[in-house]
Amino acid sequence: MQLNQMDKMRLKAVERTTMIQHQRRQWHDKIIKKKEFQFGDWPLLFDSKFKDYKAKLTTHWMGPYEIIQVFENGSVKLQLTRKDKHI
Repeated sequence: MQLNQMDKMRLKAVERTTMIQHQRRQWHDKIIKKKEFQFGDWPLLFDSKFKDYKAKLTTHWMGPYEIIQVFENGSVKLQLTRKDKHI
């Protein structure tokens, strides 16, 4: 009898956890701003190795790069402006 009660409590806890995770996912997803790039745009890339580096006069951005191809999943193919290599 006690094992059945413990099993029911565990299932309720799993359901509650799943519900809370779903609510958090919805909350975070509505904050995310969608940005769609197009062919010919000139974006800058954030250099994440300087994320925790607090220097005032150093740049944390690389680029600009030219977008030469946009894929269906939202990823892009970039071209360096100074060299003819692709990223």
